[in-house]
Amino acid sequence: MRHRAGLAGAAAFVIAATGSIVGTAPNTLGSAPDTFGSPAPDTLRTARGAPEAHDVTRPSPGAIHVESLSSGGKAWFNGPVSSGGGDLPQAKAGNITFGTNVDANNPRHDLVAGQSETAIAADASTHAVVTAWNDATGFIVQPSTKRRASLTGLSVSTDRGRHFRDLIGLRNNRLNEQWFGDPTVVRIDRHHFVIGSLFLPPNRINCRSGHHTRFQLAVEVLTVRRDGRTALGKPVVAADGGDLCTLFRRRPTDPNLAFLDKEFLSYDRTSRQLAMSYTRFFFGIGRQSGLGQIELVRARVPADPRTLRAGDWRRPVTIWPEERRVVNT
Repeated sequence: MRHRAGLAGAAAFVIAATGSIVGTAPNTLGSAPDTFGSPAPDTLRTARGAPEAHDVTRPSPGAIHVESLSSGGKAWFNGPVSSGGGDLPQAKAGNITFGTNVDANNPRHDLVAGQSETAIAADASTHAVVTAWNDATGFIVQPSTKRRASLTGLSVSTDRGRHFRDLIGLRNNRLNEQWFGDPTVVRIDRHHFVIGSLFLPPNRINCRSGHHTRFQLAVEVLTVRRDGRTALGKPVVAADGGDLCTLFRRRPTDPNLAFLDKEFLSYDRTSRQLAMSYTRFFFGIGRQSGLGQIELVRARVPADPRTLRAGDWRRPVTIWPEERRVVNT
C-alpha cells in the first residue's frame, strides 16, 4: 500500500474485535525519548512496579511514522494501553458467552482482553486448519521465553474448523527476543505449516545481558501429525533490522537500523520456495525518510520442513525503495 505521508491517519488504539492488540492505559514501559539515546523519565518496570537496574526505555521511533505500522508494531513502540484508563482489562471466563461461531482460542487462557490481526491456512486432504493472531496476554507474562509471553497466539483444528485446540503461542528460546504478533501463516504440505511473526526485543529490554536484542522477523514450523498431535520448532530468523541497543550509545552506530514490519508469507510447491515480503522502516539515523522500503527474502524449504534454518534464507531483495514523501507499507 502506498499513500502520502501527510494523509496517513492516526489509527485509534482501542480494544475491539477487529481493532488493535489493546488500546490507552498507564504506560509502564516508559515514555519515549525525543532523540536517539536520550534518557526518558521512566525505566521499564516489573509487574510490581520496581525498576530494573539493567532495563532501558523504549527508543524514540525517529523518522518512523508509528501510525503506519501494524497493530503489533504500534504495540511495541506504545506499550499496552486501554481505552478507559486504569489497569488493563482482565478477561473473566465466567462472563464469556458463546454464539454460533467457533472459538479458535480458549478464553480461559486470555489473561488480558485483546486479540486481533488473524491469519489462517488450511490443508483440504487432512482437514487441518491453522490460525494465528495478536494476543495481548503476552504483555503481562515474563520472561519472554514462556509460551504465554508470545504476543502471537496460535490454534489448530483437525476437523475442518469445527473444533480448535489453543496452542497458546509460539515457542521461544531467546530471552532477549519476544514474539510480537502481526502473524502470517502458510501451508507447506499435508502435515507442515509455517507461521511468521514479528520477533522483537522483549517488554523488558536488557542491553547489558550480552545477548543480541534485535529487530527481526522470524518463522516457526508447525507439524500436525496424522493422529492430530502437534509439534512446534524453534524460531528461525528470516530478516534482520539491526541491534536495538546501538540506539542507547552516545552516538548510534548503525545508520541502517530499521524496524521490520508487515510480513507476509507465500509458498510455491513446485520450486519449494518460501517467500516473505515485508516493509523495512528505517529509524532515519542515516538520513532516511523512514517511510518504508518493501523487501523480499526467500528460502528453499528442505524435504523435511522441520529442518528449515536461518541460513536457508537468501539476502533481502528490494522490491520498492524508500521514498522521501510517500509511505510504502
